[in-house]
Amino acid sequence: MLVVMCKHMRDLDIIITSQFDKCLECETFYKLSWNKKECIPKCDDGITIEYEFCDDQSNVQFDGCYKCQASFQLECILCIELQCYACIEGWQIIDNKCYQQCGDGQLAVSSQEQWDDGNYNSYDDCNDCKFAYDQNCFSCATSKLCFYVMNILNWM
Repeated sequence: MLVVMCKHMRDLDIIITSQFDKCLECETFYKLSWNKKECIPKCDDGITIEYEFCDDQSNVQFDGCYKCQASFQLECILCIELQCYACIEGWQIIDNKCYQQCGDGQLAVSSQEQWDDGNYNSYDDCNDCKFAYDQNCFSCATSKLCFYVMNILNWM
């Protein structure tokens, strides 16, 4: 059996065994690369090593850490060391993160808000930051187009 040392990052002793230029086993906190030619840090194990910026053990994008690299919130336009200091139009900073605030009078760009009239009054064209006209309104396509639900029993 010919044993040849496979590649490893930063010349660390992280390879346990190798054969024919293929890694067979890596040290703890490392895993085999897709081609088995090197041992790379395990991402999402909670341990930050080598070229990992962070490791929060989650696979959620834009929560600050994604695939062990810095991942910034899309609505943040000024981020320093994973702390947001300015948001896109209509978004508010709370605890260094951007949040849409229904009822603040600002339509949050790239959000679920359809309209924001700056109040919490029901049936005044806007309710919960969605288009709404009156109690019979079923669905509003735009601020001017509303689909009504008809009470069939009243038509008989």
